[in-house]
Amino acid sequence: MPTVSLSLVARPYRCFGLSRAYPKGAMMCFTRRSPCQVLLVALSVLVLLSSCTGSRQARRRHRQGGVPAQPQSFLPVYDQVTPFVESQNFSGALSALEHGEAQFGKKDRLLYLMERGLLSLYTHDYTISRKTLTEAEILDEELYTKSLTRQATTFIINDLVAPYRGEDFESVMLNLLLALAYLQEGSVEDALVEARKVDKKLEAINSQYPKGKKNGYKEDAFVRWLMGMLYEIDPTSANLNDAFISYRKALNIYKKDYRTDYGLGPPVLLKKQYLRLAEWMGGEEFREAKRRFSDVKYVSQKDKEKRSTLTFVHFNGKSPIKVEKSITAPLPDGHVIKVAFPQYQDRPFTIVESRIQASRADGKPFHTRSRLGEPVARIARTNLQNREGRIMAKAIARAAAKYAGGKEMVEEAKERYGDWGEILAKAFVNVLIVVSEIADTRCWYSLPSQIRVAQLNVPPGTYILSANCLNGQKQSIEKLDLGTVTTKPGETRFFTFCTTR
Repeated sequence: MPTVSLSLVARPYRCFGLSRAYPKGAMMCFTRRSPCQVLLVALSVLVLLSSCTGSRQARRRHRQGGVPAQPQSFLPVYDQVTPFVESQNFSGALSALEHGEAQFGKKDRLLYLMERGLLSLYTHDYTISRKTLTEAEILDEELYTKSLTRQATTFIINDLVAPYRGEDFESVMLNLLLALAYLQEGSVEDALVEARKVDKKLEAINSQYPKGKKNGYKEDAFVRWLMGMLYEIDPTSANLNDAFISYRKALNIYKKDYRTDYGLGPPVLLKKQYLRLAEWMGGEEFREAKRRFSDVKYVSQKDKEKRSTLTFVHFNGKSPIKVEKSITAPLPDGHVIKVAFPQYQDRPFTIVESRIQASRADGKPFHTRSRLGEPVARIARTNLQNREGRIMAKAIARAAAKYAGGKEMVEEAKERYGDWGEILAKAFVNVLIVVSEIADTRCWYSLPSQIRVAQLNVPPGTYILSANCLNGQKQSIEKLDLGTVTTKPGETRFFTFCTTR
């Protein structure tokens, strides 16, 4: 990269407000310089931008052998973390992330905690995962309740100036993952507490949006489903009743919201669980359940209590990541405006299904297949699309403010220095407008594209567990050893595993 005068470049950045000032400062900064200084500053900025862009493109061409590059992440640490995640080396990904912790700083601390918490869950370090996700959940709550005063600076500069608070669905994922981490540590009640938080959190999130402009993501069917399974771990009459209520709510959310917004109806496993508890309750509840799902076969509650329940949570694929989309347009008066906004871009993966096997040395193995429970990628895209109008309105208002400030600066330069001052000031302002308008592409990279669930009811005993992961053509892509487990009658055990291929 060519050497340029960093002191000259730093001045216009500070004056124009890329750190914290209002664009008026840019005018004062500019008009106190001679035309020669202004020219040097403008040229320095242009050289710096062009050289950085060129070197970045060269690096990406080198890495990918001339193939069009994937979207560049907003922090260099992801260049080390992402390849580890894609090869399912989650320990390596966690090590690279922790080594690059300083890159996140205070402003993006929440994002670091979310990544570290989930990668620790993937490596089955549940204690570290729980502690990290708990810290993230506390910080998320602080950022949510904090005064909007701090957000005011982003109106003029860009959204990257503000601390990262996460998308609405990411905030809910914190509680979901915390519930699973607590569950793996044997704390069912704490897991239920985290699951119960989701309703209030979604209600609070949607209350901040104007009437008629609420987000589509207002209830989470998968969390309701998980709550039902958690209640069933201790099958008292009260807990089974609560489990039935959770299953019924989950069914209704899948049928109403998830089918409409994400193309996902109620999973077959959920229907079986609902029917089993409806039969246990008897009366009108069971008659209504049979009318709804007359063709679904299920294990009775009496038979289930004689067996062991093995539940598998499969984190599959890679969530979409945010990329910048922008519109830069010249105006008739020679000024330029730019509007930048984020959009989600899918990341490819081939595994679409997992088949679980529990084998005993003295008998025939038990098989089942996983079902999609949480379409994380679809929720992410829909969640962002719901806010698209608000994001665009803010970006347009910001562009208008920058245009007005820049125009005032150019007029003042012309008055002081004549035509040359106007020409140089206009070039200077246009460069800084383009440079300063950056979309906020921060997102939770290590999230899966989907969360799948499978369940086996097996006689008590010792089992070797495995998962066979298939592509869309039912071809085996990967086989995973999920360990060995010894179960007791009536016992429920949960297992998690992750695939990104």
